[in-house]
Amino acid sequence: MKFFDAHVHVHILNSDWSTCFSSLQRMGLSGFCALVIAEFPNDEAVIKKMVPTWFHPFVSLRGLRNDASFLQQVPQTNRFEIKTYIDTRYVTENIDAVVEKYHRLGFSGIKLLFVPETDTGMQIEGMRKAFGRNLRASEEVTAQLVDSATRRKMSVLFHVDLREYYDFTEDMLNSFSATNFNIAHLGFSRRMVSGLLYRHENCYSDISSLSPFMKKQPEAYLDFITRYQDRLLFGSDAIIANPEHIKDAKLTFQNVVADTTVCAKVMATNYLRFHQTDTPPCVDRKEM
Repeated sequence: MKFFDAHVHVHILNSDWSTCFSSLQRMGLSGFCALVIAEFPNDEAVIKKMVPTWFHPFVSLRGLRNDASFLQQVPQTNRFEIKTYIDTRYVTENIDAVVEKYHRLGFSGIKLLFVPETDTGMQIEGMRKAFGRNLRASEEVTAQLVDSATRRKMSVLFHVDLREYYDFTEDMLNSFSATNFNIAHLGFSRRMVSGLLYRHENCYSDISSLSPFMKKQPEAYLDFITRYQDRLLFGSDAIIANPEHIKDAKLTFQNVVADTTVCAKVMATNYLRFHQTDTPPCVDRKEM
């Protein structure tokens, strides 16, 4: 089955681009959203405040600069349909100029990591500690980023905990209704994301990093996925250097969802629609 991954982080670790691309091709991946951190400060201490603690040993200025070389690799491969997103977690100023820069480079969207305060679950220190910003200031920067992306018809991948920032997320969906949003990880709440999926035609959500939960509650996830099959996106949250994580996520999803029609929607059709903003999504479903 042709499938796409809506959530892949570009971090090369100790591998190389050719090896990564070959591994991805062998598993049948047709395309993916490549999330690239190409804008970052020169202070590793600040960088690590916006990265999960468990990942700190793999983070360095040298590594991030190497990851940015992905931009030169994309034109050299025609094996995948790659949608490149600029990860904007460190973009705090000259916002419009930064987004314009990557739009001119052919980027399809922006990735937002909205963690205004310390997130103990994700083990991320957050924006207040990294940049000295309060919640309101972080909301303003995020809104500016979305506005800049919207004016360039770029999509938004939005990492946000809906249990904490539901109202702000809905404000963004209302204010930028012409922009497609992918709420990563179901917003950490199936119940809360369901309302957004029901009310907002520009709202989608990916199932990345949810394999452990799907294995524990297969029936609950099957019901949710079936109900919102027109708005969900397959995603792995994998690092591109670990393609086996994409394969594992795919197998878990297919073990839970046996219906080939639903699988095709979540793993391909919705992804293609999400990146074609002139194609209206199906909205024939009931809110949970």
